[in-house]
Amino acid sequence: MLGSGGLRLGGGTEHELIRELLHSLYRLERSIILPNLKHSQYIYEDILSEYVRENTKWLDLGCGHKILPDRRLKAERELVERSGSVLGIDGDLSALREHKTIPQDSGQRSRIAIQDREVRSSNGKYGLGAS
Repeated sequence: MLGSGGLRLGGGTEHELIRELLHSLYRLERSIILPNLKHSQYIYEDILSEYVRENTKWLDLGCGHKILPDRRLKAERELVERSGSVLGIDGDLSALREHKTIPQDSGQRSRIAIQDREVRSSNGKYGLGAS
């Protein structure tokens, strides 16, 4: 129960109830003020989906340990598999080791750790650089 009006919002502590109420108000206000608001990660995914084709040579600069948010792992796998080739480059070796969709070395799809500012590739130039 919240306040003297007796408003009920499911179970939980008063803190959880207040948080739930504030999130509900935020979603309502956002739908009124910015009905077409889209999270930047979804915009990034849409752009990649538009440009990644079967013949795309994709260079992901600063690829880290993932391309898309965890909840979009299936979509990320589909993007990587659809591309002609993917090279993920990052200075953080531990992040590269955790990457789930760009294999460590499988010919057309691989990832490397790089510490300097120059990127050299033995198999030519890349048509898409995303960071």
